[in-house]
Amino acid sequence: MQDKSKDEDGERIDTSLKEAIFDIEESAFDIRAICGIMDAIDHRHYEPGYLLQEPHVRLQLRDFIGEIHEAGVDPESRKRIIPTVTLTLHKTGMAVLTIGVRFPGVWEIDQITRNSNSTSLKFGKTTLSGPIIQAMLESAEREEDSLEGEWADEILDGVRWRDFDHNEGGPVSLTDVAVTYMDALQHRCKAKSSFHDHVIGKTIFLEDLDCACISESQWMELHWQELASLLSRSQLGRDIRKEHQQRLIGRNFALTERTSMFAPGGTITEIAWKYAPESSRSLADYYDRVNLTENALIRLWLLRELDHNLDQMRPRRKALEDVLRLSSSHLKTISKAHLSYGDAREISDHILREYGGEQVLASVNSRISLVKDLVASKEAARSVRRTNQFAAAAMLAAVLLGLPAIKQSLDVLMTIPASAGVPGRGVLESSVKASGSIDALATYAYLTLLLIGFLVLLIGGIVFSSRRKPKQIRPGIRWGTGEMRVGLVSKSEEESFK
Repeated sequence: MQDKSKDEDGERIDTSLKEAIFDIEESAFDIRAICGIMDAIDHRHYEPGYLLQEPHVRLQLRDFIGEIHEAGVDPESRKRIIPTVTLTLHKTGMAVLTIGVRFPGVWEIDQITRNSNSTSLKFGKTTLSGPIIQAMLESAEREEDSLEGEWADEILDGVRWRDFDHNEGGPVSLTDVAVTYMDALQHRCKAKSSFHDHVIGKTIFLEDLDCACISESQWMELHWQELASLLSRSQLGRDIRKEHQQRLIGRNFALTERTSMFAPGGTITEIAWKYAPESSRSLADYYDRVNLTENALIRLWLLRELDHNLDQMRPRRKALEDVLRLSSSHLKTISKAHLSYGDAREISDHILREYGGEQVLASVNSRISLVKDLVASKEAARSVRRTNQFAAAAMLAAVLLGLPAIKQSLDVLMTIPASAGVPGRGVLESSVKASGSIDALATYAYLTLLLIGFLVLLIGGIVFSSRRKPKQIRPGIRWGTGEMRVGLVSKSEEESFK
């Protein structure tokens, strides 16, 4: 009887182990598939020489589960989603976190408009993986007991999962979840951000639009207000005047009639038309567009980092040279984009412009030009200092080595007869008699020249240091100390105060 119980326990353990191995293998297959798709898209978009430099590494992170919170919807009827989370680590130290959300079922345009902003998409419940939670706790220096929620009984993909109910304290947004991931990643990588900020880029795909329209042109004519609302990410788009429609919607970047693609404000919105043949979209199509958004965001972030470094730069030669070195590598990536196809570069450049990249680039180029001028002036001043130092050293050497020459010159002058009429010959003879000998006079002359050289070096050092010493200016505004009364008067009363 005991042996039979042991056999049953062993079979249960063996079955559980096989199920765990199957889950892990299935998860690993999904990860490899997604990473393989992203790698294929990279080879389609980027120049081969750029990819040979291994500019980035792509990782598939553990997903999370979210229950979408919408006002007026019964909690039992709320929809659950499992977004995919990927991470791109660029060689410049930048990280791009991509969260892919697929809305289940049929959604109205108004619903999509409300939830297309990451701050507006709310979750009443979330489920996060144990590694993310552990890194989050360590980053915030908190204990596990301080966490809300409960650990799930089931172990998936080899890790524990924790369920959080946010309905009482208020729902959390997709941005909140993304920040949790970013904090956890930054803690695990032991990375420090040069400035605490992030940029959110969005890419939206619509397909299987549920309406009676029979063509793209008819849909655009009848539903242009809905499209304007979606592209502006606001219900105010419905109130826009029709004459401003084209300015808001902008250019259609789609090359075929199967889709329409717009990118106002830097957000790609692509609509797959059910009227066109082969209108269904694959996962590769989605990552193809996301890749362009990522390229523009990387260039934008490099610009912002360069702009930040120029703001924080100290006017020292090494700091200036470091900024110029950084700007040289960053501006190369920003300007080239390293994309193989013209339409891909065009879309990425458009997104960068919509995010204000042109204005930042103009500001950066202007300040880099000033930095170059400053470096050149500092180098010129350094060259002048070196020249002055060499001249002072030469004069000092001449003084130190000039005693024998002074003695020889005096001996030669004394051999000239006094009747020759050489100017200063009598003064020289009087000086020799006053000094006692030619050797004594040469020593006095040597010491005088040495003193003059020392004074020149001393005065030059004082002048140089006074030029470098900054003026001490107290910041702020100095106000008068007298009494001042402020009041409101009518126009008729104004004359009495003059």
